Amino acid sequence: MEKLIFILLLASPLSVVVFHFIKLKFNKIIIHEGYFTLPIIFNSISFMMLLFNYESLNKLEFSYIKIHSSLISLIFSFNNFNLLMCLIVLVISICVLIYSYKFISNESYQRKFRYSIFLNIFISSMVLFSLSDDLLSSFIFWEFLGLCSFFLIAYYNSDVKAIYSSTMAFWITRFGDLFFLMGLIIIYLGSQSLSISSINNFLINSNNYSDNLALFFILIGIFTKCAQYPFTIWLPRAMKGPTPVSALIHSATMVVAGIFLLFKLSSSIEFYPFIKDTIFYVGLITSLICSIYAFYENDLKGILAYSTLSHIGFMLIPIGNSAGEMGYFHLYSHSFFKSLLFLMAGYLILKFNETSINKLSGKLSFFTPYGIIFSIACLSLAGVYPLTGSFSKEYIIIDFINNRSLIDSLILIISVLFTCLYSSKLFFSIINFKRIGHDIFKKDIFYLLPMGILAFFSLTGFYTFNFFKEFTNINFKNISTIELISLQFFVIFFITINYFFRDKIRSYSEITINIAKSFIEIEHIYRHIYKKIFVQMGSFVGWFDRNIIDGFVNFLPYIMVNTSNYFQKIQDGFIRGYASKFLILIILSIILFGITFNV
Repeated sequence: MEKLIFILLLASPLSVVVFHFIKLKFNKIIIHEGYFTLPIIFNSISFMMLLFNYESLNKLEFSYIKIHSSLISLIFSFNNFNLLMCLIVLVISICVLIYSYKFISNESYQRKFRYSIFLNIFISSMVLFSLSDDLLSSFIFWEFLGLCSFFLIAYYNSDVKAIYSSTMAFWITRFGDLFFLMGLIIIYLGSQSLSISSINNFLINSNNYSDNLALFFILIGIFTKCAQYPFTIWLPRAMKGPTPVSALIHSATMVVAGIFLLFKLSSSIEFYPFIKDTIFYVGLITSLICSIYAFYENDLKGILAYSTLSHIGFMLIPIGNSAGEMGYFHLYSHSFFKSLLFLMAGYLILKFNETSINKLSGKLSFFTPYGIIFSIACLSLAGVYPLTGSFSKEYIIIDFINNRSLIDSLILIISVLFTCLYSSKLFFSIINFKRIGHDIFKKDIFYLLPMGILAFFSLTGFYTFNFFKEFTNINFKNISTIELISLQFFVIFFITINYFFRDKIRSYSEITINIAKSFIEIEHIYRHIYKKIFVQMGSFVGWFDRNIIDGFVNFLPYIMVNTSNYFQKIQDGFIRGYASKFLILIILSIILFGITFNV
C-alpha cells in the first residue's frame, strides 16, 4: 500500500509529461483538459487512500548510499502527523488545480504544460517532504520546492518584475539552503544517522556546541524558506506569480514546510534554550511588524502576503514556547482560510483588473456566493469564534499569556490587535452590504467549487478542531468560558472600532506604522550587500580565474608552442644554414666537453 501511494504521487507530474507528448503528436484531436484532470484524478486517489487506510500504513525505506560502514536511507513514515499534513496539502492542491483549470484557460497549451508540470512537481514534492522521516529526503524535496517556486513565480516571464521577484526568492532561499546542508552534515558526523527519530535521540543525549551550531544552521535555512525576519523581502515579491500559485505557496506548502520540520524536531529543541529563544523571538518580532505593515498596505495580495508572514511567526511562537503541537494546529487551520483568501483575491483581480483595495472598494456584494465566501475567510483570519481560525489562535494566546512575561504578552496582543484591524479593513473595504453586482459575478463552478470546499473547512471550526484532535491524538487544555469571552470581545471590539474610526486609527498609529516600515522595507540593504560583496567578489573570482588559474594552466602549452615555433624555424631548407648551425653545435659541444673534463 505504501509503495502504491508513493507511485501515485510520482504519477501526478509524470501524467502531465505523457499527456503533453501525446498532445504534440495528435494536436488537433486531444483537448487541453488533461493537463489538469489527470493530476486531479491521481491526487484525489492518493488522498482517499491516505484518508481511509491511515491506520494500516507504516513506513517506506529506500537504501540510498553507503558511507564507510554507515548506510544512509531515504525514509518515509506514514504516522498520523505526517499523514495529516499530506491530507492538508492534497485538499488545497486539488482545489488549486480545479481553480487553475479555469484561471489559465486562455493560455496556449505550451504555457499550460509549463504551468501544470511545475505545479504538480511542487505538489508531489511537498507531499513527499511531509512524509519524509530523515533529513536527507527532507532536504531533497525541500530543494525541489524552491526550484519549482522559482519557475512558478516567473510564469509571466514577459514581466520584468516577475523575473526579478523569482530570482530574489531563489537566491535568498538558496542562501538558507547552504546553511541547512551544513547543519545536516554536522549532525550526521555526530549521530552517524539522518533519521529524524535517531537525530532527536542523539540531540537529547548530546548537548554540546556543535549540536547548537548544527541546529542554528538548520534554523537559518528554515527562516529563509519561511521568509521570517530579516528574510521577509522575497515573499511579498512572490505575488507576481499566478494567484493560484500564491494560494498554494502561502498556505500549506513551501513557506510552512520549515514549520513542519521544526515540529518534527521539537522534542530535541526543548533541550537547547538558545535555539528555542531564537525561534520564539524571531516569530514574535515577525508576527508583530508584519501585522502592522499589513494594516498599512493597500494592495490586496500584499496584505495577504504580510498576513501570511505574521501568521507563520504566530506558528513559530508556540514552538519556541515548548508547545509545538499548537504551532502545528495553527498551521493546519491557517491553511484553509489563507488559501481561500488568495483564491478569492485572484477572482476579484481577474474580474476587475485591480489589486488596490481602494479601487476594489464596495465591489463585492455580501449577498452573492462570493461575498459570503469572502466574509467567511476574512472573519476566520481575524479569529472570530467559532470559525476555524479562532481555535488555534485562542490556544496559542492563552498559553502565551499564562507562561510568558508581561512585555512578551503585550507584543503578542499588539500583533493580534493589528490582525483584527487589517482583517476588518479587507472585509469592510471590499464587501458591500447592498444587493449589487449579481450580473458581474457569474456562478462559475470551477471557481465556486474549490472556494466552496475551503469555505466549508474555514467555517466549521468545531468539525476541523475535533478532526485534528482525533487524528493526531493531541489533547489541549480546555479554555475557560471567561477566557473565550474575553478574547472574542477583544477581537469583535477592534473589528467594530476599525469600521467606525478607520481613518483615526490610521492617523494615531502612524508612528507605529513608520517603525514597522523601517524594519520591513530593507530591500536596499540586500541590494547594497549584493553589489558590495557578491558582485565585487564575483568580479575578483572572475579576474583570478582568467589571470591566475588560466594563466597557470596555459603556461606549459605556451612554452611548448614557442619552443615548437623556434625549432620549426631551424628547418628553413638552406644547406648553408644547416652547415653553420651544425658547426656552432660542434664548437659548443667541444667547449662543454673541455669544461666538464678539464681538458
